[in-house]
Amino acid sequence: MTDGYDEYTFYYRVHPEQSSVVSAKSNLKVFAVEKVAANKGDKVTLSVDAIVDQAYKDANGYIDYSWVVGEDDELDAHDSTYSFTLDSDEIVICRCYVETEDAYKNVYILVGPQAKLDKVVTTATDFGSARTLL
Repeated sequence: MTDGYDEYTFYYRVHPEQSSVVSAKSNLKVFAVEKVAANKGDKVTLSVDAIVDQAYKDANGYIDYSWVVGEDDELDAHDSTYSFTLDSDEIVICRCYVETEDAYKNVYILVGPQAKLDKVVTTATDFGSARTLL
């Protein structure tokens, strides 16, 4: 799309196999550990717990998980857990995008050496949670 001056690109995420009618709200709640201590070469397993209302679960049962580790593109992994081998001595930021038909949440998990994780400062702001990597 262009307005004559700039060009704009829009991306849409659709799930054609799912009904477009949501019969019950999911009231999605997501929980995960924020920091995982690991050293280069360690196998790491990340896990996200997503909770939805039972009526939504009975009607739709649809919860999707999409994982991104570090600078990688979105991985072909759609389970609530993801395992990988840490290939860095630095902190790696991992993201899990959890989606239902009517809600989504991003969960960020920091993975790296304990000494470096101890230096991460988490502060609450009006915009959510801000982290400073020292």
